[in-house]
Amino acid sequence: MLNTKHYERSKPPGALPFRRLSLTLAALVLLDLPETAAASGSRLRSGVERLAILASGIEEFGPQICGSQPIRSRTNNFEVHMSFFAASNQAKHLGKVRAFLKEPKSGFSMTSGASITEIYELANSKSSSAEKIDSSFGERLSLAQAYSSMSCAKVAKNLKVSRELSRRWRLDKSRFLGDFNKLATLLNVPVKWLQFGGEEHLPADSHLGQRLGVQREDSKELLYSQTMSLIAILPDDATENELMRAIELNVFSSPLLSRLARRAGGRWQIRSGKLFFSPWTPPPKKQQRIGKAWPIETEDIIREELALRASIYGAYVEIKARCENLGLVYPARITLHKRASSVKKRELDYGVDLNSRVLEAFELSNLTKH
Repeated sequence: MLNTKHYERSKPPGALPFRRLSLTLAALVLLDLPETAAASGSRLRSGVERLAILASGIEEFGPQICGSQPIRSRTNNFEVHMSFFAASNQAKHLGKVRAFLKEPKSGFSMTSGASITEIYELANSKSSSAEKIDSSFGERLSLAQAYSSMSCAKVAKNLKVSRELSRRWRLDKSRFLGDFNKLATLLNVPVKWLQFGGEEHLPADSHLGQRLGVQREDSKELLYSQTMSLIAILPDDATENELMRAIELNVFSSPLLSRLARRAGGRWQIRSGKLFFSPWTPPPKKQQRIGKAWPIETEDIIREELALRASIYGAYVEIKARCENLGLVYPARITLHKRASSVKKRELDYGVDLNSRVLEAFELSNLTKH
C-alpha cells in the first residue's frame, strides 16, 4: 500500500469546524467506496483502516482543519470568479446569484438585508433540487432556465413554439413532445437529466447542483478525504500518470466522488507528489507584469527550478548558478519568496488548473496501448 503521508496537499482549502469534522469521519467510516477496489484489483479498506488514513491527515493539518471557521461576511475569489455565477467583481456576482433566485437586484426582496451566507444558503437550497429523483419535467425545465437566465419567450423562439406553450411546459400543464437534445443543448444541461431527472444523470463536471460558500468548502474537504482513501488502495508502483487516470475515472464513475466533485466545482489531483484542488473551470489568468528586470531565459529557469526544488533557498542557489554560467540577470532571493507566497495564495483561492495535464495522462495511456 502507498504511504499516504507522501501525498500531502499544498494547503487545506479552509478550516472545517470540529463538530462537523467528527460527524464527517463517522459518516465516511460507514460509507462504502463504490467500485473503486474492483477497478484496481484490490479489496476495499475497512472502516477502521479508512479512519486511520483520515486521522493521519488530521494529525498533519490538525490545527488548521479542526479550528473554528470564521463567519463569512464576504465572498471569496473562487465564488466570485470561478463558480457558475462568476463575474468580474463581488457585486455583479451577487447580482447573478439573485437572478438565479429570480430576485430583483434592487428594491425589496427576500434577500434584502440578508448576509452573503444567507444568500448562498438560499442558492444552495435551490441548486440541490437538481439532485431530486422525483422532480417533474416542469421543475427541471424551470431550474435549467434559472441557471441559464433564459425566459420562456427565448425558449419558445428557439424551439419555434408559442410562448404560452413554453410557459405551460414549466407549469407541467402540457407534455413536452419536442426534441430533448435540442432543448438540452439550448439550456446547456445533460439530456438524460432533462428527460428523467435524478442525480445519477448528472456528471461530475456539471454545473447543476454546484454549491457556494461553506457547503462548497465542506464538499472539498470530504472529497479530499475520499481521494486519499482511493490513493491508499492503488498499487505502490503506480506512476503519477496512472494515479491521475485512476482518480479521474473514479471521480466520474463513483456516485459519491461524482457528487462531491460536482458540488465542489472540481476534484483533487496529483502533481509532483502532492494533492492540489483542480477546478473544472480553469482559473483566470494572472496578468503578467510588464517590464521585468530579467529576460525570458531567466524566467524559464525560475519556473523550472521552483517546480523541481523543495525549498525557495534551494531553487535560488540553482537559479543563481545557472544564470551566472549563462551571463543572465537573476532576481534576488526575497523576490523569489514573494513570488512563491503569491503563487500559494492564488492556488488557495482558485486551485490549480490540471485539466490539460489529466488529458495528457489519458492520451499517453492510449499511445502505450497501441
